[in-house]
Amino acid sequence: MSLFMDGPHAVTVTARSAVQLHVFDDAHNFFRSNTEVAFLIARLLAQRLNAATSYLVDLNQQFAGQDTHLAMVGEALQSLICQQYEEFMPGSDRDPGA
Repeated sequence: MSLFMDGPHAVTVTARSAVQLHVFDDAHNFFRSNTEVAFLIARLLAQRLNAATSYLVDLNQQFAGQDTHLAMVGEALQSLICQQYEEFMPGSDRDPGA
């Protein structure tokens, strides 16, 4: 995710078996020129986001109306749904006026 958000790396990964590793210096250009790879990464991120959101919705339904810290899940979900970063620019790179 740090590649797409221009932030520091958030995790360390340790391989449990032999792997083939590819190193590239410019992640932005790599994903722009390899749209199939970018699509696969976007799909994986969407699946993970869907799983996390579904889990939070389930928690919200289970603990709604209870006087515990889990009852705050609804507020957390709403905050995540409405959160937008300042750098977010809706529109199209092909048609900047859209």
